[in-house]
Parts: sequence; structure tokens; C-alpha cells
Amino acid sequence: MPSIGNRCHELRVLDKGCNWRVIYRIESDAIVILDVFPKKSQGTPKTVIEQSKARLAQYLRVIEQEADMEMTKRVKLEAAGWAVSTPKEFLNLSEEDAAFLEVKVALAAALRGLRMERALSQVEAAQRLHSSQSRVAKMEAADRSVSVDLLLRSLLRLGGTRERMVAALTPVAFPVE
Repeated sequence: MPSIGNRCHELRVLDKGCNWRVIYRIESDAIVILDVFPKKSQGTPKTVIEQSKARLAQYLRVIEQEADMEMTKRVKLEAAGWAVSTPKEFLNLSEEDAAFLEVKVALAAALRGLRMERALSQVEAAQRLHSSQSRVAKMEAADRSVSVDLLLRSLLRLGGTRERMVAALTPVAFPVE
């Protein structure tokens, strides 16, 4: 959601007749949840956008002097009222589901990176993929409606290589038995 900030996205969650939205930002070492709200209208309410912008600004101020997710960053965030956890803890995921989510997010980031590297807009990428701009946006946000298969095929269609996909997945921590 560029209206909030770079690397900000909106996730749809359907739960017992209620459409929830999670506004989040993807960092190299964290997923920052900016807001969770029930979706009741076509557009995102202006108050939610403004609150998310304010929370993002607060988050960025807190971590401004920290390069990576060290204990000092965690302590500062918690002192500022933030709850800090991993996506696995936050979503109560099994090891396998957490690993799958990491793979999907890594592939989505690789797709966006490749598109940007090729200097393609989402519309231009969509034309090459025989898809729509909104679908490309969903792919880049790792939307639940997007399959890993679609991400892999899209990477290949935009000129990605197997080596690039392996590199994208290399930092992903898989469960060890």
C-alpha cells in the first residue's frame, strides 16, 4: 500500500463471516503489523490509513539507529508499547506452515525485485504474464489467493532463473527434524 509507505501491504483474512484486513510492512528481519480492522466498505477508511502512517512513522523513529533486530531494538519497541513476535508466533503456525509462509514471502519479494530490476511497472509485468495489474500486486504481496506455483511460473516468465529462485530461498529457515 504505497499510500501508507514502502513495503506496506494489505492482507485479507476471512473469518466466520467477517472480512478482516491486516496492514503490514515487510522488513528484512520482521513483519510489522500496522493495523487490523474489519473491512466494511470498498476502500480502506482514511482513519485506518492515517493511523497506519502514524504507527509506521513511530516504528521507523524507534528503529532509526538500529541496523538489525537485536535485543536492544526489541527492548526499545516493547518500551514504546509494541508487541514483538515472529510471524509463526503471531499467527500460531506450525513449523511447516511457517516455513511455507517464509518461502511464499521470499518468492513474492523475488518477483517484485525482478520486476523492479527489469524496470517494469505492474501493468507491463501483467502484460508479459498474461494477467492483470491487480493480480501482479497480489503476487508481490504474497496474497493467500496466490499459489507458490504461480509465483514460480511468473518468475520464470519474467526472465528469472533457477539460480535466482534458489538464492531467494536460501535465507529461509526450514524446520530440522
